[in-house]
Amino acid sequence: MKKFGLLKKIFCGLTALVFSLALFPMQTKQTDAADKGVLTVYLIAGQSNAAGFSKNENLTCSEEKKAEYTEGYSKVWYHGRSEENVISGYETPVALGMGRGTAYFGAEVGMAEVISEENQGGQAVILRYAIGGSYLIDNQTHSVSVAYGNWCPPSMRTSSAKEGLTGILYDGFISLVQNAVSHYQTEGYTVNLKGTFWMQGEAENGAISTEGYAQHLKAFINDMREDLAETFDNDVANAPFVIGKIASTFAGGGAGVEQIRAAQDLVASPTGEYSVNKAYTVETKDYYIVDPNTNQIADGCYDRYHFSADDMISIGHEVAECILKYSVPALEVYIEGDGSANILYQVLTGEPVTVTFTPDQYRVFKKLTKNGVDVTANMNGNSYTVTETDESVRLIAEFSQAEKYALTVKCDREKASIAKNIYYPKYYAGQEVIFTVKPKEGYEVEKVLFAGNEVSANANGKYAITVVDGENVFEVVFKGDETMPKDEGGKKEKKGGCGSFIGGLSAGTVVLVGCFVLTRKKNDHA
Repeated sequence: MKKFGLLKKIFCGLTALVFSLALFPMQTKQTDAADKGVLTVYLIAGQSNAAGFSKNENLTCSEEKKAEYTEGYSKVWYHGRSEENVISGYETPVALGMGRGTAYFGAEVGMAEVISEENQGGQAVILRYAIGGSYLIDNQTHSVSVAYGNWCPPSMRTSSAKEGLTGILYDGFISLVQNAVSHYQTEGYTVNLKGTFWMQGEAENGAISTEGYAQHLKAFINDMREDLAETFDNDVANAPFVIGKIASTFAGGGAGVEQIRAAQDLVASPTGEYSVNKAYTVETKDYYIVDPNTNQIADGCYDRYHFSADDMISIGHEVAECILKYSVPALEVYIEGDGSANILYQVLTGEPVTVTFTPDQYRVFKKLTKNGVDVTANMNGNSYTVTETDESVRLIAEFSQAEKYALTVKCDREKASIAKNIYYPKYYAGQEVIFTVKPKEGYEVEKVLFAGNEVSANANGKYAITVVDGENVFEVVFKGDETMPKDEGGKKEKKGGCGSFIGGLSAGTVVLVGCFVLTRKKNDHA
């Protein structure tokens, strides 16, 4: 009985323990780690200037700043691959030496400097996957013997792909990001994508058209966002995609370079066939790689292909600032055509924002779209009020040429000569036209009318009129004029006393009536 009683107690105790665990489960590492909060992620991808080919030793900053860059930023970690330089740790502070090798760096250092200042204690991480000399298009690969493949996104891969190498870099990039994010989530972080920095295109110099590159880059961004949609804890479609424009002096510049730069602008444009939402560019034309005046390698650069160390720090600053600016709910206003707006960018803080649009001279407001939807009908005059506060709003205002109107002149040219300061077939409403009227000997101007209203001459004896929305008739009336219809040229029709008889004359007949010579011309009634 004692043995049975002991077993009963053990059984009851285990039952109570199981019941207790069901109600109050034991805290695990995952639960403890949940207090780690949000981890913001910045992505870097592309070819050599994304990988980091700028030399540490070429920095000209103060020793104190160089020491800061060397020590690194504990609030901005780094994980990734640059060429063959792989840093597999997940909590390594960003510092010099993370580029193609320990003697090199890229935009990550300048980015980390800005991020650490703006993050206010929060933790961030830069994930990079970048290979020098790599292509985006599907029929090209790295020129060296290493089988790096290319960046071609899934939606652009065709049967002309280069023997199994197409898309290897894209796939490697997506895989690295997914694995890293999964690791941080397992550690208890809420992982949000803050933005992506893409710097590539130098390889395509002369190898692809502007439209061809734009098409591939648009596909890359859209495919990346789709492939990472379930990876992060936030909406990656609203994370800025920042394109570092290739330097206009890359390898000395030229038409091929400008084609790629133009393609990058097309993708970042708010409208157009190749436009991508929340894509932006960072301009690099002032960062010389080759001096355009001498065609020699610019100061601080060691070859014709890569940015100087100082310029790379600056580019990193600009990239981080761009991502931070456009990663918060904000109002962006773009203008198409000749006009302006009182607001072009404003962070949304919870209060309504009213934007007023003003057409330039001789232009009119045409259309307003909000995030791609026509909202012209919701405008109050030339103003529109944004009430959303929890998502970014992009307004695109379109202006067009105002309507033009014909200007009819009625003046008997036998009595005066008339001239205008400008001669156009038609004129804008609101446009000023100045007439000069010079009566001939024996004639005097009684009055000048425009659109039915009398016009006075200025001090120089000229008549200034403003074209109106409607019929525009400039008429000169002379003293002694009879009221009679004018012909199309502005002259009075000459009539004799036998007008009814004239209508019955045969073609070519000439009749002398008083002082008038009347001729019946052929096809008078055609």
